[in-house]
This record gives sequence, structure tokens and C-alpha cells, in this order.
Amino acid sequence: MKMLPEDACHVFEFRHSSWFDEGVFDLLRRYNVGFCIYDVPGFSTPIMATSDFAYIRFHGSRWLYSSCYSDKELESWARKIMELRVRVVYAYFNNDAEGFAIRNALMLKHLLEVSS
Repeated sequence: MKMLPEDACHVFEFRHSSWFDEGVFDLLRRYNVGFCIYDVPGFSTPIMATSDFAYIRFHGSRWLYSSCYSDKELESWARKIMELRVRVVYAYFNNDAEGFAIRNALMLKHLLEVSS
């Protein structure tokens, strides 16, 4: 981790569950490096922060790259995000075939503003 520039935030996105290990999480915490939380149809990462910020990627709730998150799903995500108690949240919705990403991002932003 010492090789990473200190003037930037860093995030690791692990694509295999073998990386979801307390030893890995402790190492990320030690250097204030983010753990990428992501939601993919049929699979989600642990919802946790290893740094003073959260980084979340939404790939689709029902279909990869082509589904709209319902307001109820986004309300649930807003509660989970608030429980992380971080200073900043970076949330990204994939560009999807139907253009739902913008609607979903604006709704999540609204829900987080109302909750804070």
C-alpha cells in the first residue's frame, strides 16, 4: 500500500469472494483504502467501509446493466449507506441500456439528503 500516492483516495474492487476476508479488510483500514461495495444481480459484497468514505457500484438489481432500481430498493440502500457513518459517499450506477442510471442516482441522492 505504500506504493499508492498519498494525495488520492484509493479503492479496491474484489471480484471473487475469497478476498472478503478480515485480514484484507484490516489491511485496507490500516491505510484508509476503500472497499468497493457493489450490487450485481444474484450477488452482493459485504456492506462495510474500510475508510472514511464509501464507494458503491450499482450494476443492476434484476438484470446486469439493464434494470431500474425500485424506490423501495433505493430506500433500503439509503438506510445501509447511512449506517456506514462515513464522511463522503461515492455511488455509481452503471450506464444501462434503458437510461435508468440517472433516475436511480437522483433518487438515491434525494433519499440520502432527506435521511441526513
